[in-house]
Amino acid sequence: MNSNFSGIRENLYRYVETRLLYYKLLVLEKASRVITAILSGVVVTLLVFLALILFSGAAAMGLGRAFGQENAQGILEPNYALGMLVVGGFYLLLGLILYAVRVRLFSPPIIKSIGKALFEEDEEKEE
Repeated sequence: MNSNFSGIRENLYRYVETRLLYYKLLVLEKASRVITAILSGVVVTLLVFLALILFSGAAAMGLGRAFGQENAQGILEPNYALGMLVVGGFYLLLGLILYAVRVRLFSPPIIKSIGKALFEEDEEKEE
């Protein structure tokens, strides 16, 4: 009888150890999915930001040439400062609009992507 209890106790101990290891691996997998999603989002955001800076510079230069004036010799002198002001004003207006709708615009996709990263495999197991 005593050997049965020790065998049960040993099996129970191994079961608890196995379950603990399983949950550790599950947490590791979920954390790696979230970190991967965040890092890939940061990389894409940085690349888009770099492209936006280059396009903004080109737009400011183009607007500067468009707003340029002819000098006394009839040569067109670009007004790059005015082009920069127009592009800066556009971004200021865009920033104010995005600030006003930030909760509705950004919260749902962030919550959805993190939830997907955390619960994606759980849904696959249920099906």
